[in-house]
Amino acid sequence: MEWLMYIIAAIVGFIAMVSGGFWGLGGGWLIVPCLLLMGVPLPVAVAASLLQMIASSFYTVLRQFPHIGWEKGGWGWTVAVPLSISSFIGALFGAPLSNLMERVFHSHLPHQCFYIVILGWILIKFLSNDDNAADNKPSMSVAKSITIISVAGYFIGVLAALLGIGGGSMTRPLMRLVVNVPEKTTAQIARLSFFLTALSGSVPYLCDTTMPYSYVAGIAVMLSIGGMIGFPLGAKMHHIVLSAGKQAFADKGFAMVLGIVIFSIICKITGIVLVGRIAIIFSGLGLLAFLIAITLKSKSILKKMKGISAS
Repeated sequence: MEWLMYIIAAIVGFIAMVSGGFWGLGGGWLIVPCLLLMGVPLPVAVAASLLQMIASSFYTVLRQFPHIGWEKGGWGWTVAVPLSISSFIGALFGAPLSNLMERVFHSHLPHQCFYIVILGWILIKFLSNDDNAADNKPSMSVAKSITIISVAGYFIGVLAALLGIGGGSMTRPLMRLVVNVPEKTTAQIARLSFFLTALSGSVPYLCDTTMPYSYVAGIAVMLSIGGMIGFPLGAKMHHIVLSAGKQAFADKGFAMVLGIVIFSIICKITGIVLVGRIAIIFSGLGLLAFLIAITLKSKSILKKMKGISAS
């Protein structure tokens, strides 16, 4: 039944990276729990998740890189550069920290608790975020912004590599609510940041001589096949939804799905594995259906807007 696991991995990669392309996330928030529920060992799940992010997002990141804002004082220099560099450095320490926790606690429970805390924090941020409150102007001095971004980016990189996520779920609230970066630019910077974080975060795992490389490669390749289709599709869907002014509604929907993911991880910790698997499957399928629905609705709104402007 190993072939079935690889097919499921490709499907999971597609679903996760549609959301990844849409919000500028790495998809690890869904991929790692799914792999764990399928019985994949934690180090393998984290390594495979990080590797697929590199392949899935490379083309989109390369295409959007020139549009981040590289003029003097632009978001590229004040946010993208310090965030990317600090998270890249921080991600190098994710795997060593994971190994240390494993030796100390002799369990994966701390990792799973980390998931609950991080996802819970993201859930609260998405529910409380008010996009209408942002005026898309810098909310602080350049020096203060760079300092906050650099320090936060380092710890985000460490946590991202530890948990096998891209870190976009943490950098998004940081950029939107603290530094007041516009939504479109936030997504572009988040994609660049998690690409570099995944790049550096995967190195320590691959340098581990105990890692079953062929097993990791097989899962990562199948995740990437789905992800390379899903990520650019998600980015295109995000552009459509944003153009129609429906971003806030989409964020609230994502928050509800996060609640299901948190529930599934709690089920894993408490031993109710079957319930957790069902929850994670429905959350992924529900997320995909929701994004398709909101995109189609947004396309309809844009057509009406064009019709009105033409008349």
